[in-house]
Amino acid sequence: PRPRSAVGKFLRVITVNDVYVLDHYPRLATAVNLAKAEAESLGCVVSTHLNGDFLSPCSLTAIDGGRGMTDGLNHAKIDYVCLGNHEFDFGFDLIPVRMAQFNGKCINSNVRDEKMTKALPKYDIIEVGDKKVLVGGFLTRDTSIYAPSNTPQVTPPEEAAVQLWDLAKSELGYTPDVLLPMTHQLIHEDKATCVALAKHAEISSRTPIVL
Repeated sequence: PRPRSAVGKFLRVITVNDVYVLDHYPRLATAVNLAKAEAESLGCVVSTHLNGDFLSPCSLTAIDGGRGMTDGLNHAKIDYVCLGNHEFDFGFDLIPVRMAQFNGKCINSNVRDEKMTKALPKYDIIEVGDKKVLVGGFLTRDTSIYAPSNTPQVTPPEEAAVQLWDLAKSELGYTPDVLLPMTHQLIHEDKATCVALAKHAEISSRTPIVL
């Protein structure tokens, strides 16, 4: 139902992460379709997110190079993904190819490798009534969980979030109302990121949740 505290149009977020098989995409697609079908009557905007590990480690990807998993994203109507450590299992060339076939957007706010920065946007804006929501995507800096030969250059998420905020304000010409960070990192890293964001003069009051 519509949240009792909602004033005007509100944002409803459907979020999952670490999808290693196609089995449950039909259920997710049903949930997304239902949410989007009732969005207008509830006065909301529905946004769907998959926060990393959407191509690998799926055994199917080892056979078809991620084509089936990308089709799964499209059938489930996922709007946004961010990079996970396992996206790099097959190197740096596969990601741009598959993301060109993805109907949504892969947000990369902190991987500095040229192939990623050229192919993937740093952020996107969701309009919720007269409010603007800044979507970022942040990957772990923990190099121990990457394939040794395919370790990307990563700016720490708590630093990258502030850089993204300042960049978006400069490019957009206004201050977003909300920061919505998607992260793919370990729990203690998420906690550290949240602590850092809570100390920022603007971001602290504009980041209600980290995905």
